[in-house]
Amino acid sequence: MVPRNLRSIVCALGFVLMVSGVLSGCRFWESPEEQVVRLRAERREKLDTLYRQFRGIPEPGPAAVPGPVPPLSGDIEDMAEGMLENADRAIFEKNVSAVGRGELPLTILPEGRTFFERSDVRKSAQRIYEIEITIESTEKRLKAGL
Repeated sequence: MVPRNLRSIVCALGFVLMVSGVLSGCRFWESPEEQVVRLRAERREKLDTLYRQFRGIPEPGPAAVPGPVPPLSGDIEDMAEGMLENADRAIFEKNVSAVGRGELPLTILPEGRTFFERSDVRKSAQRIYEIEITIESTEKRLKAGL
């Protein structure tokens, strides 16, 4: 026999689930635009973490206080260094995408191959690739007006 107050119990349970979902950051009511913004930030964070691991750069601490900003020197060496850093990062991101798709990394350096062979790196690269696919499909739906 079904208890008389089953409806009340079900309603209370639904309310508790809804409130717990809201408090835990449930994304049920997230718009497609909000989803794209969140996914881009998640992708960037994961790429930044992987890149710091790859280059041996320590994680920024929560209490890190920014130091004084050095004056712009306009030096050609600084500009060339920035260009090399940007190129290095772009190549790294291409390698992450390739590994995420299950392909071999484009790097010929042994350190790069060793890094991208690690199971934790492959798993992160696959997650980043899944995020990229989700972003692309959501953006296509937005362009189509769906």
